[in-house]
Amino acid sequence: MTSSAFLFAEDLLDEGVSAVLDRLAEAGLNGVAMAATYHHARDVFPHNPRRRVGYLEGGVAYFRTARTGYGLVQPVRSKVTQDCDPLEVLKQAADERGMRASAWLVVLHNSRLAHAFADCAPRTAFGDPLLNSLCPAHPDVRAFAVALAQDVARYGLESIKLEAVHYLGFDHGDHHERSFVPLSPNARFLLGLCFCVHCVAAAQAEGVDAERVRAVCRERLEAVFASAAHETHEPEIEADWLRSLADGALGRYVGVRQHVVTSLVAEIAAAVHEAAPTTRVVYLDPSGATLGYASGKPNTARTAASIGWRDGIDLAAISTVVDGLGMIGYFRETARFEAELRAYQALGSASLEVILRPMYPDTLAPEELVERVGLARNAGVRDVSFYHYGFMRLENLAWIRQSLA
Repeated sequence: MTSSAFLFAEDLLDEGVSAVLDRLAEAGLNGVAMAATYHHARDVFPHNPRRRVGYLEGGVAYFRTARTGYGLVQPVRSKVTQDCDPLEVLKQAADERGMRASAWLVVLHNSRLAHAFADCAPRTAFGDPLLNSLCPAHPDVRAFAVALAQDVARYGLESIKLEAVHYLGFDHGDHHERSFVPLSPNARFLLGLCFCVHCVAAAQAEGVDAERVRAVCRERLEAVFASAAHETHEPEIEADWLRSLADGALGRYVGVRQHVVTSLVAEIAAAVHEAAPTTRVVYLDPSGATLGYASGKPNTARTAASIGWRDGIDLAAISTVVDGLGMIGYFRETARFEAELRAYQALGSASLEVILRPMYPDTLAPEELVERVGLARNAGVRDVSFYHYGFMRLENLAWIRQSLA
């Protein structure tokens, strides 16, 4: 079993690359995955010698990007790349220790680029841009995503772990989001659907009446905006009801979104393999975080593997075009984790990587981590990763060592 830790370039640069890798190796880990691109965030770093509360630059690349190969949308280099190339430094240090170096690539969740290229952002049924991300149907965005992954592939890494190659919807937002009109899960889903010209064209090419879908979405949302009498109180998104809207056209529109995402993932994987045939492409499915990120206790019995359609994700199809699927196992109860693991394994072809939080809120004792790693190992999982070195206490490394022993 291979094992790795997710981390930021700032973790390496603030604490020292050698110190960090030595700590990870002592914990029994044989790999490390650095965020080559990342979104805005404010985080608490319990053991960082330079900052305990840190703000990430957001929407930047933590490697020296190529100046050619990109189209309209160009990546922005992090300030830290003025002094060094963190990805190159990591690769060299990992090679010296016999550790596997990977890149963790956040692709479309980029509010910096969405603000700079607003035409590339998703558009609501009302035409408002959602500036937290880039639309995967936009040709310039697709060119950017493929070029970005191929740019990273030139480092000859063990794997590239793709995050945020999908539609992000309404809730995965920006800063100080407010709505004093109550929005139910169904309303939030409808408000997050993209109707940019490229999504509409993709739907129409498959015979879907996108304008009718847009009109129905506007009608439903306008009613909620106009009167509390039209508010609904469903506990979670109602898939069957939503798919039936506009005589089933909304369901077909959702299907087109899945085709858009799958084809983009396939293009990215092909570009990576062209540049680096031995580099594995792993698709990180966000659905486990959708369910359990805040507390580790989902408020629904639906499995993570069953809800990806909301973000345009067809895991069964994606598993055929990548080398691995990443299951985000943010579940407090071990029985729930085991059920989620079985649901992902039922998908089939791609090998499975499991990502665990060896700390609050999922893991409160080392025995719990031992049990989950054991379940993954017994199920034939080849890769286990831990999120996130910079966010955990150093004592959690001992928990990792115990779980891998």
